[in-house]
Amino acid sequence: HHQNKRYLSSGINAEYGGVSLSEAEASIAAPFTSANPSISCMKEILRQGRAALVTASVTFRFMAMYSMIQFITQLLLYSIGTNMSDSQFLFIDMFVISGIAVTLGNSHPAKILAPCTPNAQLIDLKVLILLTCHVAMTFAFQFSVYVYIRAQPFWSPPDHGEDYKEKPCYENTALFIISVFQYLLYGMVLSVGAPHRMPLWKNWSLMIVFVVCTILTVLFVFQPFHFIPRIMNLLSLETFDVKITFILMMALNLVLAYLLEMLFDCKSVTRRLQEVRIANKSRPKYATLQSEWNNLYSNFNVKNFYS
Repeated sequence: HHQNKRYLSSGINAEYGGVSLSEAEASIAAPFTSANPSISCMKEILRQGRAALVTASVTFRFMAMYSMIQFITQLLLYSIGTNMSDSQFLFIDMFVISGIAVTLGNSHPAKILAPCTPNAQLIDLKVLILLTCHVAMTFAFQFSVYVYIRAQPFWSPPDHGEDYKEKPCYENTALFIISVFQYLLYGMVLSVGAPHRMPLWKNWSLMIVFVVCTILTVLFVFQPFHFIPRIMNLLSLETFDVKITFILMMALNLVLAYLLEMLFDCKSVTRRLQEVRIANKSRPKYATLQSEWNNLYSNFNVKNFYS
């Protein structure tokens, strides 16, 4: 009973909005107005609001990962004096990133209102640790692909001519393919569904983007048509074993990224991070005054006062 009372008190103190049940009595204190004079509208407000919070967090994390993936790719390519071609940048920005960014927020709220609440902060301890782990995993896979392709017998050094940035090389081909797949897999992994939004597969527009871009990425690996390497400025990966190895590495990256998300969604990990955040967070003034008043009242002795 005392625990429920404490949760209710903290929830009331933390809220600053309300719903006006009459259109004639809307005020600044009630940013929402309901045409139906019933508090049943609160369920819809909570559903939509929690879904909006999750969508904002998902979009922020995806754009942060997009920046870091491209930064790592460019860092490795600059180390050998080369770069991605204009067609590769165009494919990534126009088709992959724009498609995911536009459709990522099309997921509808969950039909059932979950008892838990989403994180209301874009940047906190959990998000920073999770992004750091994803960035480290991204670098590990891209660097592994970079080393693997250079160890193949068909590998040849990049041709650094006057227009070397436009000439294809094996490092460029390998890093472009793995980076495109990483954009897709993090769009899948970070597109949080339950408990506040509908599942990923019910966002049809986002699923179409994933399916189309994944098929194109597989075509970049196997290159069954001759116009693909010419348009995308790619080289052939030569052997079938190398192509299968690329597909397996992409699948492994997807599985590990998903398991990492599941690990941080674990209740024990989330509860521990919340405890650390609350311990480091300054208390509001009303909470400090209330605590001091309770301590003063508990130590006050009426008999000693009158004596």
